[in-house]
Amino acid sequence: MKIDEKLRLMYVNRWNMVPTSREQSVAEHSYNVVVIAEEIAKRINLRQGERTVDIDWLRKYGILHDQLEALTGDIPTPTKSLLSDIHPMIFDRVAKRLDPRHREELSRCPSIERAIVKSADFIEAILYLERYGVGRYAAKVKNGLVTRFLGLMAKYEETNPYEIDWSIPGEVLRDLRVVM
Repeated sequence: MKIDEKLRLMYVNRWNMVPTSREQSVAEHSYNVVVIAEEIAKRINLRQGERTVDIDWLRKYGILHDQLEALTGDIPTPTKSLLSDIHPMIFDRVAKRLDPRHREELSRCPSIERAIVKSADFIEAILYLERYGVGRYAAKVKNGLVTRFLGLMAKYEETNPYEIDWSIPGEVLRDLRVVM
């Protein structure tokens, strides 16, 4: 993907099926995900007493996690699932448009950083809808995100991948709810 295509993320709006009081670009969302992921990683590293999380990988993966949306626009999760059911390889075909070096580099991102970015992605969406969501449908979507986030954290805690304290993302969500 060329630089102008990557920069297009500043014009790709999120939440196209959910009423909100202000627009949010994918670029803004990606930046927020990185900031939240860094906070989760900082707390993990402090609590573990070692450098468990590679902050450089975390930033790289966080900023690029939605880069395909520069080509597809923001596709709501239910639509992504439906499209994947109809044509399982559809997003792989779109991903081939990415710079092969970036595809290969992202595929090397360690799993722990991916998991932290995933949790930060949920937290960012929950906070955004709590602050800017409008009406019952936005509340329903936000509640669904909270349920999925809690389920993911419970799954991580139960299987305890990477042997870290998976209550930390929940703590970050709670702390951000207080200050935002």
